[in-house]
Amino acid sequence: MDEAYDKPGEYMAGLGIAEDRPDRSRAITDANRVAIADIASRYVGMIKNAIEDYSKDVNVPNNKKMYESSLEGGAQAIGTKVIDKYANVVCRKIAQSATGGYVGYVAVHVLLDDAKKGLAEELEVRKVDYDKKKFFEKIDAELDKAAAKQKEEMDAMQ
Repeated sequence: MDEAYDKPGEYMAGLGIAEDRPDRSRAITDANRVAIADIASRYVGMIKNAIEDYSKDVNVPNNKKMYESSLEGGAQAIGTKVIDKYANVVCRKIAQSATGGYVGYVAVHVLLDDAKKGLAEELEVRKVDYDKKKFFEKIDAELDKAAAKQKEEMDAMQ
């Protein structure tokens, strides 16, 4: 379970559980997919929150603008591509349930440096004009906020 929680300043983590699968490989494959989706959904939310600061309704530093619609597929496509590229499986477990089906557990990590590097690369490919310093300050703030929320949840469970 420890591997399934983010480590602030180091990595984002995702946990995937796939129950009652007909075979071992399907249980692991599906659990891996769920773990990556867990990270991707939070990461995409962070990107969207950062992009909101660069919409046409906001005063943007140096008159630079970033429109989500101009990102050719938007934050979802960027976030999914980055997470798919940089996700590393750190833990895999498999068990057989009482009904005979297989249960897969997978923990996945994405290093924050890789997530930021991948995001910068994707924005560069799309030739997005934005204030890199301000944008990544906002991404850092979003990461800190998510880590604090997760720590609160962990503390409440203990």
